[in-house]
Amino acid sequence: MNRANLYQQANGVQRRDAMEILKEYAPLLGTSGQQAASDTETTASLLDIGCGSGDVLVDYVLPVLCRGSGSGTPGKVMATDVSEQMVRYARESYKHLATVSFERLDIGAKLDAQTLAQYGQFSHVTSFYCLHWVQNQFNAFSNIYNLLKPGGDCLLVFLANNPIFDIYNQLSRSPKWTKYMYDVEKYISPYQYCENPAGEIEDLLCTVGFEHYQIQVRDKLYVYEGLDNLKRAVLAVNPFSERMPPDLQDKFLVDYIAVVRQMYLSKECSNENECNLQFISPYKLVIVYAKKQEGRTHGMAGGGDPKWQKDASDQNFDYMFKLLIIGNSSVGKTSFLFRYADDSFTSAFVSTVGIDFKVKTVFRHDKRVKLQIWDTAGQERYRTITTAYYRGAMGFILMYDITNEESFNSVQDWVTQIKTYSWDNAQVILVGNKCDMESERVISFERGKQLADQLGVEFFETSAKENVNVKNVFERLVDIICDKMSESLDSDPTLVAGGPKGQRLTDQPGQGPPTANCNC
Repeated sequence: MNRANLYQQANGVQRRDAMEILKEYAPLLGTSGQQAASDTETTASLLDIGCGSGDVLVDYVLPVLCRGSGSGTPGKVMATDVSEQMVRYARESYKHLATVSFERLDIGAKLDAQTLAQYGQFSHVTSFYCLHWVQNQFNAFSNIYNLLKPGGDCLLVFLANNPIFDIYNQLSRSPKWTKYMYDVEKYISPYQYCENPAGEIEDLLCTVGFEHYQIQVRDKLYVYEGLDNLKRAVLAVNPFSERMPPDLQDKFLVDYIAVVRQMYLSKECSNENECNLQFISPYKLVIVYAKKQEGRTHGMAGGGDPKWQKDASDQNFDYMFKLLIIGNSSVGKTSFLFRYADDSFTSAFVSTVGIDFKVKTVFRHDKRVKLQIWDTAGQERYRTITTAYYRGAMGFILMYDITNEESFNSVQDWVTQIKTYSWDNAQVILVGNKCDMESERVISFERGKQLADQLGVEFFETSAKENVNVKNVFERLVDIICDKMSESLDSDPTLVAGGPKGQRLTDQPGQGPPTANCNC
């Protein structure tokens, strides 16, 4: 993360998102600066946190500030970064900008009154793609609040979830890389596995003193065109390769790319030409716009954070189960997940790109179980992406649409995918969705039940729209996994509770498991 020149050449996703979001929020930034300016100041002042190589600030942020200021020129502008190398690079690159200074600042450190006085206060604070690297979120947001003038505002953009953090986790478990990635948790977004990032951020904003704010968590996608572009992006932000001797850095990159190929590669052209490969990266982006109330100076006295402390129960759980919802495109997987996780439903169809997930914590049999539920794309072109997530999944919801014969006929193909890519202990429930559309039904309940019996799995008919059997499916799948884990532990107490040993999918008819009708 200290390779400034490389970072400037490979920060396409950061530049794209910054440009789009600044266009959207420019009217708010333009008006707030004048309200926050003092009687003796006619132009807005800006603090940019995590400026990196400085190009996003100069190319996108400053033009917005200039348009919003009364004079058409920026006032005091301070750009900061935790990396001294980044600061030196930006300072040299933009030394012709007399009104901009580049300084080192660790926004995650607790800034005392003397340091705050040294920096002063600003009309605006912006930060793009920085705060997900900060583990002490309270310190960061408290510092931002204290560095704002009364009436000033901030626009903060950072990652909640990104595949890069999963890749770091996976590689850190390899004996080859463990000693270089011993502190991998420091480089994973605090919200990567968060059940409700917007809720946590809202609590945090309120605690440090903000009363007026907007929080959005958006699903985004970026496509890296060609292998070389992906490699440059990896090298630009990878914090671990600098710890390795030169001969291992290339090998680390090879292993990194191998994981990416397994998880996120979408091939649109011949595999013979690596320049034509496309690497798809889905991610969740947090956008926070907050304004400091007039008449306020600093935040909480003493810098403590008595309210915003992550409850130990958020971090501690008896089990964490990874569940996947799979099936053909448009069978209702996303709606099914949203109904269970958020109790919401929309009839608008938007095809899932790659893979998405939600986290929900439930209590079953006096156990706290954290569910990481993955919603997979059903389209063939994303199959390389989605099957990579089968590894480690403890349960599958295999879904078809009762109004679509093709989706039912494809169940056996999805069973083959499970057998091929998942472990032997994965549990499966077959679900016939959209049972509210009885007049359009083409697959009878009996046919679905018969297929489930042949496969040796349980069967439900459901409706995400009418909220029929949705909760029952998840609860039953969790119960099956818990029961199989208990059986395994009873038979062999030395087993770690990491995966259940239970029945596998079969191709032979057998005694039918319990079923649930829709009864719409």
